[in-house]
Amino acid sequence: MKNIRLRAMIVVVIILIIVLASSLLINKPLTYNISQGYLVSTNLSAVEGYGSNSFVYSNGQSLMLYNYSTGTASQLGPSVGLSNSGIDTISVSQDDQYVVFHDEQVGTGSLYNQLQNAGLDPQNDYWLLYSVATQTYQPLPQTTILAKPTSNGVEALASVAGVEELINYSYANLTPQSTINISGINDFFVANGGVILQTPSNKVLFTTNGTVSQQLAGNAVVLAITPDNQDAVVTVTQKGANQLSLLNLQTHSEKTIASNIIGPPAWSSSGAVLYTASDGKSGSKLYSYDMTTKKTYVWDFVGGATKTIGQSTLAPVGLVGAQAAVVSNSSTSYYLVGNALAKPQVSL
Repeated sequence: MKNIRLRAMIVVVIILIIVLASSLLINKPLTYNISQGYLVSTNLSAVEGYGSNSFVYSNGQSLMLYNYSTGTASQLGPSVGLSNSGIDTISVSQDDQYVVFHDEQVGTGSLYNQLQNAGLDPQNDYWLLYSVATQTYQPLPQTTILAKPTSNGVEALASVAGVEELINYSYANLTPQSTINISGINDFFVANGGVILQTPSNKVLFTTNGTVSQQLAGNAVVLAITPDNQDAVVTVTQKGANQLSLLNLQTHSEKTIASNIIGPPAWSSSGAVLYTASDGKSGSKLYSYDMTTKKTYVWDFVGGATKTIGQSTLAPVGLVGAQAAVVSNSSTSYYLVGNALAKPQVSL
């Protein structure tokens, strides 16, 4: 009898060891050996992935496309006098036909004249919609606080006569299509037939009409909604440390992706997030999490080109491919890092 009990205990211990080992193996990040890194700019505050192997940025005059597979740049839009350091946000529609961006101060050029001729003050900051097909820029109303491209037009948060509203505009001519009165929010995300709302006090709400809201979380900051609309990617502060988590939009449960993250992550519309986190020693590393495969990758820098960048000081600017990203360091130099990159033929 004792032998049977002993054997049973041994079996249980072996099973526990296997389960523990499997858990550690599942949670252990995979590795991207990043072998290339190029200094591309000292003034590149916003980028967004576009099509295959490219990203959108501003060169100060127009919206540009940089192809990291060829190392070349081309104009996406005509030269109209955009600013470069003043463009702090760029978003691209899912079909790559529209670009929504925020310009803190337009430069001298045809866009300046367009605003002035429309009776608008060119000295103000503007949210603008660019159409790739018509090659035209349209300013959203000056009441706009935040704007994003969606599958059904441009969704904008505006303050009209002291009242906050979510307004949906058509892509064709920015005609208002629907309006929801809302208050006390500073960000929004269209999902699941309604809108995810972010409050300044870090509450996450869901509403379909602006009148009735359901609280999804009480201490989280939403970064993005996953492509399947099942989860929100959020940052949560726990005991003074920031962690990256998935907030399930149905059950409201949270799953931790990473602990001890440093600074804001960068989100890719393809469904991945790039972030900097403590490596548990004296420094930090870049990591990415793929929402489709549910896998974490550590970006290990190898080779002479990337060793000189100083990975411990890098901050994500934009994840523009599975293994391609724009990052910055403490001296505000901007680097393109990754694999299968062509040597840049131009300075951005």
